[in-house]
Amino acid sequence: MRIYITGISGFIGSQAAKRFIKEGYEVIGLLRHSVRDNQATRDLKDKVKFVYGDLHDYDSLERTLEESKPDVIYHLGALSPVNYSFDRPTEVSDVNYMGTVRLAEAARKVLPNLKKFIFASTMEVYGANQERKPFVETLHPHPNCPYAVAKLASEKYLQYLHHAFEFPSVIFRQTNVYGREENDFFVIEAIISRMLKDKDKMIMGSYAPVRNFIHIDDLIDMDMAVIESNEKGLLGEIFNTGPDDCLTIGDLAIYIAKLMDWKGKIKWNETEVRPGKGEVWYLNSTNK
Repeated sequence: MRIYITGISGFIGSQAAKRFIKEGYEVIGLLRHSVRDNQATRDLKDKVKFVYGDLHDYDSLERTLEESKPDVIYHLGALSPVNYSFDRPTEVSDVNYMGTVRLAEAARKVLPNLKKFIFASTMEVYGANQERKPFVETLHPHPNCPYAVAKLASEKYLQYLHHAFEFPSVIFRQTNVYGREENDFFVIEAIISRMLKDKDKMIMGSYAPVRNFIHIDDLIDMDMAVIESNEKGLLGEIFNTGPDDCLTIGDLAIYIAKLMDWKGKIKWNETEVRPGKGEVWYLNSTNK
């Protein structure tokens, strides 16, 4: 089986590629010409067939798909920092939404036997829902940032393609993924790295936001289950990744400190929340 991955130079894409290779799949990775040499691509050198194109460029997507003829497309490529989307909404919309449209339409044109188009959406689409209980897949979305708006628009487009043309889309509203070894931007890795660097103190943003998390290995287990399934009922559907064991960022930091036997002091509210009324205080999805 051939799997074509966008966003292969990122954390989830590179880890998924390693797992797919281990399982005996052939992996094709889409790379922009400007992303040729980071740790992820070096680790995958000689194991992955890299093809060069861009989510901005329909022709390059059609060409790489026609040449590689994948059975499955795993679409992770996106501009993912939420705060960045407030400053650059048109750029994020073009990459995250129009990039998905270009990729899906190219696949529809040149891959008539495509088995699955797996799209990584986000639980951020639920956004500003006020009721504090785990989000179920039937809950009406209220995206509260340009990033989430673009992801929701992509979901709608893929559902349209499935309804109109039986396009084999499967949509995952992914929760926060952790397990990075080299990037300390995201919250779990950020807390751990700051505690390792300074035994006495660290700064954080707000302690109040509620989030849930999934480890990278569990997420890829889910991907593998869907890729290997012959269940037609998966196609055209939206699935939350869960789990619904949320906690505040403050409680998360206390939990990590306990595990690490870190005795220092945390200074809260030292970094900005999202602009305007864009902060989302409760995000907790469930796959039940």
